[in-house]
Amino acid sequence: MADGEGRSLEAAAHCAAVACFPRLTDHLVRLAVLADRQAGASWPQIGRALGVSGDAARARFTRRGTFEGRPGPGDAPPR
Repeated sequence: MADGEGRSLEAAAHCAAVACFPRLTDHLVRLAVLADRQAGASWPQIGRALGVSGDAARARFTRRGTFEGRPGPGDAPPR
């Protein structure tokens, strides 16, 4: 199929196919962090695996006020 300028509309199909990857990847990482926390991984361990400090990982993947101890309701990845 061609647009008004004679170019194939399918040419953008590649971009459209991968446009959702960043959101899906972020969701997958959040689920992996939650699973690792539930399995007993520490924030420094998770941070090392992600290439950041433990504090940075904890700040990114927890909700405010739930930084210590075992995973709690605040450790659930936001939707």
